[in-house]
Amino acid sequence: MHINLQQEIIGTLFTFPEELGTVQETLTPTEFTGEYRRVFAQMEIGNNADIVTIANETKIPSTTLMKWMEGNGSRFQLKKYCEQLQEANTRQRIVRIASDIKGMAQGSTAAQMTEFAEQALMNVAPATTNAPKMIGESLPQVFNELEDRYKNKDTVVGIPTGISGLDEAMNGYRNGKLYVIAARPGMGKTALAVNSAIACAQTTGRALFFSLEMMVSELCERAIADLGAVKYSNISSGRMQEADWSRLTGAAEQIKTLNIAVDDSPNMSLQYIKTQARRMYAKDDLKMVLVDYLTLMDIPDGPMRSVAIGAITRGLKQLAKELNIPIAILCQLSRKVEERTDKRPIMSDLRDSGEIEQDADVVLFPYRETVYCQNCKERISTPDHDLEKHLRLAEIGFGKHRGGPANITVECEFDGEYQRFSDRRNEWTRKK
Repeated sequence: MHINLQQEIIGTLFTFPEELGTVQETLTPTEFTGEYRRVFAQMEIGNNADIVTIANETKIPSTTLMKWMEGNGSRFQLKKYCEQLQEANTRQRIVRIASDIKGMAQGSTAAQMTEFAEQALMNVAPATTNAPKMIGESLPQVFNELEDRYKNKDTVVGIPTGISGLDEAMNGYRNGKLYVIAARPGMGKTALAVNSAIACAQTTGRALFFSLEMMVSELCERAIADLGAVKYSNISSGRMQEADWSRLTGAAEQIKTLNIAVDDSPNMSLQYIKTQARRMYAKDDLKMVLVDYLTLMDIPDGPMRSVAIGAITRGLKQLAKELNIPIAILCQLSRKVEERTDKRPIMSDLRDSGEIEQDADVVLFPYRETVYCQNCKERISTPDHDLEKHLRLAEIGFGKHRGGPANITVECEFDGEYQRFSDRRNEWTRKK
């Protein structure tokens, strides 16, 4: 397998041992075969290319090693040889993948074959891409990022959420992290996700929104309400006011260029989401994925349910790391929360919380007290109950915050008419 290239590279290293680092920049021992692999591995272990030492350690006769030096190897061509060997090996891996896919044809579904092919081809990159690194090698990158954060300490590091208090608490949605937005019905989970997608599209790049609960037209109406400041109740009922039409037109112009892709296919599986995200990432500037919501995905009932949910959250976490983008998934809380006097959520309110808690980097709990307030339901305003204020008051609690403070709460407002979360006005903020 590409014996001539392997021999040229090893032979050149025996002649010019100081070039070992040049080869290591491109190749690992796995790119070599047979005796060549043993020799190169020993070179790496001893950090030298001394023939006597290599012969003693590998038990390969020194006469054989010296014959490898008789080729036409040149130190000036060494980098080229390495790239040619790497290219040949990569082509060979692709051929093997094609053969494996052909072998799956009889006993696998099309979805399984597609998942295998996409994952295998994404992993076909040269072995050095994901090779272990000494922790110190990351120092230049770390200090560059620290310097950049210091220079821009007043700006959000990650993708903005649209709520400055939330951005300050978690520095926006960060690449490679899995976010869980969990709440009971009516708290604004989907609104928060749509707000986040809009903020991503307006500031960073494309957001991909998987909607298992609503059709794309419904999400579009929510975006119109938010961007156009048109009451959602007017949009959904058709009772628009004369002044609404100009705002609708303005919002429509914004939405035409809004970089948000929505997939409202029914019965989505983890494999389906991964496939669509990878495809979009490969051809577009994908910056964030949102899934609304977890328990509507293709999950079996019964004792295997928690295992299946764990597989989904782990798969989404791995996908976030693979694509180096944030992924947010919405979750429904159990009814246990409504059995308590204080109905603010806690981690144990998450259905199958153990699996979700383990995989999530951040768990957010949107909460609106008005949902449980009888006066609000009856639209009663008294000196002790400011109806307008109470309807708008909201908060977002942190159930988990890996790498940051947990058990904190961000005060904000939710305007249901416009399906929008926003910062809380100063006069409504609780005194600390």
